[in-house]
Amino acid sequence: MNLVKFAKMNSGNRSGLCDRNVLLGCIGVQRATDFFAALFKKEGRAGRQRTLKCNVPPAAFDVPPTAGSIASAS
Repeated sequence: MNLVKFAKMNSGNRSGLCDRNVLLGCIGVQRATDFFAALFKKEGRAGRQRTLKCNVPPAAFDVPPTAGSIASAS
């Protein structure tokens, strides 16, 4: 299961917005911070808006897990 779907399922919010804390818990704070920083730098405001709606490509989270992070939600 990809992490975006996992975050949506666990947020209790059916509007398509994910709970940022659930997502951070899934992939680890450092990985999430690096990912969002790169996304914002690359795409600016549009990237932030899309991230809030969790419309990020699942492949974006396919990075090597760091110690203590959950590698897969499946």
